[in-house]
Amino acid sequence: MRALTAADVLELWSAGRGGGPLARGLALLAAAAGAASADELAELPLGEVNRRLLELRARALDRPLECRTACPGCGAELEAEIEPAGLRREEPSPARRRATAGGLEAELRPVSAADLLAVGAAGDPSSAAVALAERCVAGLRRGGEAAAVGELSADELAVLSRLLAEADPAAETLLELRCAACGHAWLEPLEVVSFFVAELDLLARGLLAEVHLLARAYGWGEADVLALPARRRAAYLDLIAREGGA
Repeated sequence: MRALTAADVLELWSAGRGGGPLARGLALLAAAAGAASADELAELPLGEVNRRLLELRARALDRPLECRTACPGCGAELEAEIEPAGLRREEPSPARRRATAGGLEAELRPVSAADLLAVGAAGDPSSAAVALAERCVAGLRRGGEAAAVGELSADELAVLSRLLAEADPAAETLLELRCAACGHAWLEPLEVVSFFVAELDLLARGLLAEVHLLARAYGWGEADVLALPARRRAAYLDLIAREGGA
């Protein structure tokens, strides 16, 4: 798996701009793969999208995930570095499965990125849950009788939503955290798509700033700057900073 160069990162970032985090994540995968469109990738279960984005992250950023959160035990601010290899990820489930709970029985398929994009415009969480279930649930039965998603009570809809989440356990990526202040340990969900999109933004904008400074100081073009190893760029930037402070 080839690591991405600085030029690759900027090309990837440019191709993935526009839209919300999920749409951008799919555009990034499409740009990196070159063999599939964002629409084709959107049909994948969300767990598979997350897996591919983490692989792409490993090619673009050779460093731990830097996380900041609050301890649910004592409220202390926590900063942590998590190695990607240490993330807790479940194995993907079959494409379709039968599930029973709370008097409901249904055939489910994992929620895809396309499903989430389609229901994203729903006016409220309840409407979104109904729209998502209507897309991903077939053969719904309640107490042995055929039923429609729109007929379910709020409690029954919550049961169905839980079954949908269980249909793709790989969609949830968890960080294992421990508070240094009180010793409390917990699992923190990681929003892979939003996290990586934000990281890539920071990385790309940092590279653009380096190009700007080095091009202005030395008259180099963007390709010349990006062709330099990161340490060489840093050394030149240090020289520019020293001259500025002289």
